[in-house]
Amino acid sequence: MTDMEHPHSFFANNRESMTVRGVTEVLSFDESGVFLVTTCGQLTLEGTNLHVTVLNTKDGVVEVTGKLCGLLYDDNEPTINGSDKHKGKRGLFGRFLS
Repeated sequence: MTDMEHPHSFFANNRESMTVRGVTEVLSFDESGVFLVTTCGQLTLEGTNLHVTVLNTKDGVVEVTGKLCGLLYDDNEPTINGSDKHKGKRGLFGRFLS
């Protein structure tokens, strides 16, 4: 899969449903966070009552419902336990969406 085959995009509707395209790997997810690797780097979605409703890494699409509180991009390689990497950090959008 190349960046051109699955370009990255992020769409949020009223902070209640999100669609992420260009996903190459899902590191982990739970009700408070979704940790993805995209063609533009690692992406962390933070929120409450988050649920992955579509998980299609073949096409590079992940859809999430719940309350989005923040998102954070990281260009570094993901760690083995991605959830510890960003604990307590807030991205630019996270500060605006809180």
